[in-house]
Amino acid sequence: MIFAIYYHGNEAKIEGLLTASQVFLSIALPFAIIPLVMFTSNKKLMGEFANHTWVKYAAWFATIVLVTLNIYLILQTVGLLK
Repeated sequence: MIFAIYYHGNEAKIEGLLTASQVFLSIALPFAIIPLVMFTSNKKLMGEFANHTWVKYAAWFATIVLVTLNIYLILQTVGLLK
């Protein structure tokens, strides 16, 4: 609401701000998801609650896909890709 008021409802500026916030979140995502998969897959740390092998591989696959898509988003946003 604050930025909508500040930008006087200018949709282009608000959309640019929203895109910038999503790019920032995509930069932060790997720093959360990679340790999460590592820790939850560690049998020493998690004991009987550690991820099963198929869950571990699925989690790493999803992590690789998400990080790749986020890198693509960042490159596209800064103008290195069209």
